[in-house]
Amino acid sequence: MPWRPLTRRANNVGLTILLGPAGLYSALAIVNATLIGAAHRRRPHQLVRLLGATSRQVRRSALWQAALVTGAGLLLGAATTAFLGWLVRRAATADLAGTGVAVPLTIPWLPLLGIAVVCVALAATAAVTGIRVSRR
Repeated sequence: MPWRPLTRRANNVGLTILLGPAGLYSALAIVNATLIGAAHRRRPHQLVRLLGATSRQVRRSALWQAALVTGAGLLLGAATTAFLGWLVRRAATADLAGTGVAVPLTIPWLPLLGIAVVCVALAATAAVTGIRVSRR
């Protein structure tokens, strides 16, 4: 049927419109958590340096903490997205039951990958910024 490609394209645009602000809020939350965490870890970093850790070890620990925060945020976001997608698909399938219309599964991989890449890049930038701020 000729309307299916148009419907799929419109669905992809709608999902992108919904995922854009959600990805932006996720990125802001990750950067916020990383920078606030770096600001609050100034004294523990000084203590670890006094105990004999090198600056490289302190930097590496801060990067690992940022990576874990980012990973946890992305995993929770992915789980939430998958659950809500399953709920929407289940509702659409239930509404169209008995009509003979199949509900195709559409996953916007490119926007999801873009959100993940931007979040990781922003987390790395925030971690490096946090390390520089905590050194002062």
